[in-house]
Amino acid sequence: MRAAPPERRAYTYTVTVPPAGLPVLLATAKNYLKVTSGADDALITILIGAATGYAEGFTRRDFITREYETFRDFFSNSVSEGYYTFGENPVLGAALVNDTGNVGFELRRSPLQTVETITYLLNNVLKPVFASTFYNTIETDYSEVLTVDNASWPDDADRRLQSITITFKTGFGDSDTDMPSWVTEGILQHVANMYRNRGDCSACGDTTGALLPLTAKLLYLQNRIENI
Repeated sequence: MRAAPPERRAYTYTVTVPPAGLPVLLATAKNYLKVTSGADDALITILIGAATGYAEGFTRRDFITREYETFRDFFSNSVSEGYYTFGENPVLGAALVNDTGNVGFELRRSPLQTVETITYLLNNVLKPVFASTFYNTIETDYSEVLTVDNASWPDDADRRLQSITITFKTGFGDSDTDMPSWVTEGILQHVANMYRNRGDCSACGDTTGALLPLTAKLLYLQNRIENI
């Protein structure tokens, strides 16, 4: 674990409930490829999975719904991880006198669906943070969990690393029909490119998108979260 201020800490994010399926169905891919035989079904399914993993890594977004668990070391009622400092109005960008709220955590997985639970250790026993204490933003990149106006985070959490556990869901939806068109089209083009060139490993190890089909790359670039 590296020594760093909270806003630079490389927090752990663990998938506790994986995606229930793929963002593009086998039947959809076969229709796109004009494949009618079932002989390559296993291969095409693998290619869909590979294209999905590549696209999610390249865009830094999750496609099909999954659930995460992440940890924090302490609550702060004066420092926020994300965009807004303590007592700053997110609309006006100005500090509010004697204001509480708008302090919390940034969840660096996207797109956020819901925050399921926030729990913390008190005398080594997990206790819930009441849902009325916090709300979450929905951002185009990374969303935040913030205290509501005139509310505060608990001040009695155990003084230890990873004393706070946050569970949350991300993704565009539960099935292929929930996917934005750029996800579907990008994956289909990538699958088609790999299917046509199967057996050729010239693209092995490419992490820059240089060997993606051009249209797929442009779709991904338009929706990519930059390192912020």
